[in-house]
Amino acid sequence: QLVDACLLRSGIYTVGFDISQQLAFGAVAQAGKREESIVPTASNFKAGDERWIWLLGVEADRHWPRLCEGLERADLKDDLRFASASARRENAREMMRVLDEQFAKRPLAEWLPRFDAVDLWWAPVNTPAEVTLDPQVLAAGAIVDVPDGNGGTQKSVGSPVRFSAGDVSPRGPIPQVGEHTDEVLGQLGLTAARIAELRSAGVIP
Repeated sequence: QLVDACLLRSGIYTVGFDISQQLAFGAVAQAGKREESIVPTASNFKAGDERWIWLLGVEADRHWPRLCEGLERADLKDDLRFASASARRENAREMMRVLDEQFAKRPLAEWLPRFDAVDLWWAPVNTPAEVTLDPQVLAAGAIVDVPDGNGGTQKSVGSPVRFSAGDVSPRGPIPQVGEHTDEVLGQLGLTAARIAELRSAGVIP
């Protein structure tokens, strides 16, 4: 089996939108304001408990009625300022103000089931602490137990690479500084006496 997981390509892929814009237009993607987006509803909003939510893949006309229903603001569907994609973009600043006020009325946990009920696509903006407890993160094996060298274990990030055959789970504790120095130098042909000499001279720890 052959597994190719280049870190450089992975890094480029994570900023693929920016790199693609550079390749296509020779320009750097600029961070814009929410109200300046082509589809301003596809954005992030802060709930009443200071938690943030991303509305993902929100299509202008397809999802606007659903968003209004989920936010308990069905009246906005008939508001002429927001009645079409072009109107929402033209009045994005005012629309964002109205939506921000509505999002602030409930905590995130109360909005999410309402969005699910109207089939609106969303994702929470998680803190690192929340990521480490997320059921999907744990089910995916992204967090693993690593031997701590004292008979116990400590939590750490698991390998993102999987093999069709082979175990990539932790095999031992994190080495101490200099723990394998003698072993490695011995493999390079240095004698124990030479290693001791280098150590006494302060060349190696």
